[in-house]
Amino acid sequence: MMTSRLPTLLYGATWAGLIALMVIMPIVLTWIVVSGGVSLADLGWAYPEHTAIGAPSKAQGLAALGIGLIPWVGVGIAGWHLQSLFQLFRDDRALSYAAAERIRKVGIWLVIVAISKPIVLMVQVLILTMSNPPGERSLTLALSFSEFGFLIAGGLMVVIGRALVDATHAVEETRGFV
Repeated sequence: MMTSRLPTLLYGATWAGLIALMVIMPIVLTWIVVSGGVSLADLGWAYPEHTAIGAPSKAQGLAALGIGLIPWVGVGIAGWHLQSLFQLFRDDRALSYAAAERIRKVGIWLVIVAISKPIVLMVQVLILTMSNPPGERSLTLALSFSEFGFLIAGGLMVVIGRALVDATHAVEETRGFV
């Protein structure tokens, strides 16, 4: 049995992160919008490089906010797979097929997040400038180092997870011969 407490610590930390992401954050954001702390007409502050964003309608603002949650869903799913991976580590099953699959799935979801972030931003800016007159609408494609980081980390995890899946199959075949 593994004597390190690190898997237990990481397991608890991922649970805390998932609870914060999926429960506390939506409650706080809803409270801020409902209490009038943030007006949907002031959404332009979130995109300071786009001076073309005027005062969007309530439907446009809510659509842009809703679409903006798509990458966060991917982060939540990746966190869920991480949490179950750390559970496998706690159970001393770090070199199992299930752990290899979890590593691969975390990587897939990180790649999905990396790809979805620029697309989501593009759609949000398009929605928020849709009420502008023709010629003043905007379409943006922005890439940052965080997307490249997610892409590299996710791709690496997919490759490592795939290699571990193949390794676990080889171990099982070897056990069958012995």
